[in-house]
This record gives sequence, structure tokens and C-alpha cells, in this order.
Amino acid sequence: MNNNQNASPYGELPTSLETEAGLLGTIMLHNKALDSVRTLVSSDDFSQPITAAIFAAMCELREGNQAITAALIGAKIGKVEGLGDEPLSAVLARWTTYQSVPAEQAPSYARIIREYANRRRVITESIDVAEKVRNVRVGLKEEVEKQISALDGVLMSENVSTAAKPKTIVLEDILMNAEDPSRMPRGITTGLEDLDRLTGGYVAGDLWIVGARPSMGKSTIAVASSRQAAAYNLADLLKLRAANGVLFETLEMTVEQTHQRLLTDMSWQYRQPIAYQKFRPSPTMKGSAFTPEELWRLREAAEDLKRLPIEVEGRPGMTIPELGARVRKWKERFERRGAPLRLVVVDHIGKMRPVRSHNGNRVNEIGEITEGLKAIAVNNDVCVLALCQLSRAVEGRENKRPQLADFRDSGHIEQDADVIGALYRHQYYVDRDPTLQAKAMEDGTDSHDFTHDLEFHVLKNRLGEIGQATLFVDMPASVVRNGAGLRSSED
Repeated sequence: MNNNQNASPYGELPTSLETEAGLLGTIMLHNKALDSVRTLVSSDDFSQPITAAIFAAMCELREGNQAITAALIGAKIGKVEGLGDEPLSAVLARWTTYQSVPAEQAPSYARIIREYANRRRVITESIDVAEKVRNVRVGLKEEVEKQISALDGVLMSENVSTAAKPKTIVLEDILMNAEDPSRMPRGITTGLEDLDRLTGGYVAGDLWIVGARPSMGKSTIAVASSRQAAAYNLADLLKLRAANGVLFETLEMTVEQTHQRLLTDMSWQYRQPIAYQKFRPSPTMKGSAFTPEELWRLREAAEDLKRLPIEVEGRPGMTIPELGARVRKWKERFERRGAPLRLVVVDHIGKMRPVRSHNGNRVNEIGEITEGLKAIAVNNDVCVLALCQLSRAVEGRENKRPQLADFRDSGHIEQDADVIGALYRHQYYVDRDPTLQAKAMEDGTDSHDFTHDLEFHVLKNRLGEIGQATLFVDMPASVVRNGAGLRSSED
């Protein structure tokens, strides 16, 4: 075989031809071994045209339920450079006889091939950017961001399958899951039972986008839900039972403000809530804004929060590659802590920045961001909950409950999101609209009845129903709870 396919101006690129030959020889000997490696390596990862073509032909034969033989591979690929005068059948026979390994070692060989391919990609990208930035007329920031995006793609490919499972395996998995539902992956709780029933919870690989007008409770529900998703029952956490890692990227509030909301949420009591605004007293106030009893509750909450597997960080202007790198970093850290990363919260996508230039086209900018968020969810086996602001069109309608069309640049959001939710608080409008106040008096209803109502409208649910969950909210304390139980306690 010709071994000069991978030369570069900076020397030979890393390859492992013996490993490629060993994997192909193993598949020739044990056809089923291909099923265990197809999600680990693709034909693009092979360093030589001939080995890439052979692997692609093997995949095609396996997909068609055909035996993988030298004759059928030859018929698929025809004449390929790199064999010299040696017939294809002789090459495959040699690999099968001298370089094949036991079938159970095939995945290890596939991972080595994948790693060498990614090393070649990094070198190629680095050479390309080095040549470009030599030209001082080229924008340095743009080139660096392009490089980060390209390298981010390489890093993502280290954690994700590169090819679909064969149809036969997919169908077998579906039937086995139907017979034994315990095999099926389940979402983690949102902390809100009514919402769990509608959506199935936060499922790995899903992108949730939750939108609302200002002051409807986007950050409030994100904080409260993510805290409960991390450990729905704090007693279980203290007993070292299963907990879920949560990464909260706050791009609007500061990290300190987000922790303040977590503390008031965790220390909440129905009759004695603590308002998070107390953390910012007036300039003329002397002494603490909190009572001794409130300070004690906050200290207790802080001790629990220290043990909770939830991390808060972030800054405005983050790009998708930057977010992807942070997710991967925290995924490794959470794994070491024994609480696998399950949920990533982004508050909110309006504060993210696209990498590519879209000439001011906000629709395409949002498309780049939502597509990237979905890729992060799938590639890292997490659920991503991203918040966004709805358009002002809501305010112009008599019925201000949100609709899909109210999502700014909604085409890409509808396409990329698995679950789209929208929030509505009727009390917000009652407090500001004399007409609604007069109507409440006319109907004999007290406007206070809506104070704790937060409507969560599921406008899209890729694998489930759409509908509405009416939740309990205490806005000053940044608290959201399941609605039914708390309403019964009010009576």
C-alpha cells in the first residue's frame, strides 16, 4: 500500500495503517464486529483512500444484510488507487490472516483510528490558521474564532457517535425496549410534577426553549427547576443517593445574583418567604435587611447548596464553541463527583453571540445558536434548557397568552427545539391594566387570586403532547412549585 497519503508541509501526519488493516481484517473474519464499531468510526477517519473505500463498502453490505466478502467489496468499490499490483482479494486475505484480532477488540481499534484522524484534523486546521494570520490584513479575531469552532468540532466528535446504527440493530432495540420499558432512557425531573407529566422531564439529547415577555418568570423557573432537577429530594442527596449534575450558564444576571435566588428558593416557606431583593438593600439602610430567623434559614440553605451538584458560571457574549468547551469541562468534573451532568441551562440565548458573520441577519444568527445548542445536547448526552425573550407583538393583543409565532426569529427555534414552552402570568397584566381590574370586580373575582399563578404552555413537544401546566410561583422569592399541592394548602 502507498503510505504517502498523509504528508504535509510540516512532516508526516499521524496514521496507524496497521490498526486500520487490523480492524478491516477483523471485520472480514467476524462480520458482526462491524456492528460494534460503526458508531465509533466512519470512513472519513481512515487515512488511505483504499481503507476508507473498503470500510464504506463493508458498511453498505452490512446494512443490506449481505455477507462481507472480498468479491462483494470489490464489486462495490471497483478500482482504487493504493493497491499497486496486489489484487484486493490478496490484500484482504493477508489482513484477515495476519492482522485481525478477536472481535471484542474491534472497538479499541476503532477508537485508535478515530483519535489519529482527529489529530490529523487538528494539525491541518492549525496549519491553515497559521498561514492565514501571517497576513496582517486578515482579521485576527475572526480567524481565531473560526479556529475555535473547527477545533470544537473535533472535540465534539471525540464524544459522539459518527454513524447511525444498522437498521436491524435499531429495530431490535426498539422491540426490546417495548418488551422491557426499564431499558429505555428516562428523563430527569423538572421538579414540577404537572410539567413532568406533560413532557416526560428533561431527556438527554433534548433542547428545551422557554420564552416569555419580561417579568413573566423565565429566570425564576430556570433557577427553581434546575435546583430541583439536581436533587429533587435533599434527604436523598444527604444519603448519597443518585443526584444529577446541573450547569447553569447565567449570561444576564451575575453569578452572585443567581446564587441569591437559589438561596431564597431553597429556604422558602409558604407563610414566610424571603425576597431575594433584600440582598440589595437601599443605600440609606443601616444593618441587615434580614431578620435573625431569615439569616439562619439562609445559612442552612447555603450548607445544602454547597452539597448540591449545581454549578453557576457565565458571561454575556458567549459563543457556541465556548459553551461546548465549558460543558465538556464540567461533564468530566461532574463524573468525578459521582453526579453525571444531566442538565445545562442557558439564560438566555439573546445574550449569546454567533461565530459566523450573517451580515446582521438575526434570523440566521439565532439559527446558528439554536442549532449549536441542539448539537451540544446530543453530543454530550445532556438536556439543554435555553431561555429567550418573546417579541413585543404579545403586548398588542387582547389575549396576551403567548403563541409559537411570538418567538423572535421562530423558524429556527421551531425546527431545532424538542420542547418549546412559554410562560404567562395573568396577575402581571391585572396589576397594570385598569380594564382587567374593573372586569375582575365585575365578575366578583379578587385579582389576588392570580398572584401565584404561572402558566407554562407547552407549544411544541416533539415526542409528546402539548398542553398547559398551571404552576405555583412566588416571584419575590424566586420560587416555582407544582401548582396543585400548594393551592390545596392555601384553602
